[in-house]
Amino acid sequence: TLKAENAETEFSVSGTVLGKRNVPRFVSIDKFMIDMVPSKYMAFFRYKDVPGRIGIIGTILGRNNINIANMQVGRKKIEGDAMTAINTDSPIPEEVMEEIRQQLGIEEARFIEL
Repeated sequence: TLKAENAETEFSVSGTVLGKRNVPRFVSIDKFMIDMVPSKYMAFFRYKDVPGRIGIIGTILGRNNINIANMQVGRKKIEGDAMTAINTDSPIPEEVMEEIRQQLGIEEARFIEL
């Protein structure tokens, strides 16, 4: 588990290695249960869990010709917050991330390129 914090926020990621091939996996992000193999391009979205949110993310990425390779959704409780973790085949430009933030009405949306 890796944990980072400052006076305003806290972030944690937990992982494991599975199988004969020792495949690394994220198993928890900010205490949301996620099962995700790290990849070169990843995006993470935290939002209020209501119908239609995943569709908004997929529609915006598709409209911008960004293919979703894998998607995992974790939540702590019904009608609480949810975390969507996505692997993509290409980078997600900041203007696309900003469009997703605006459409979902959220601030927590991060793209990571390894």
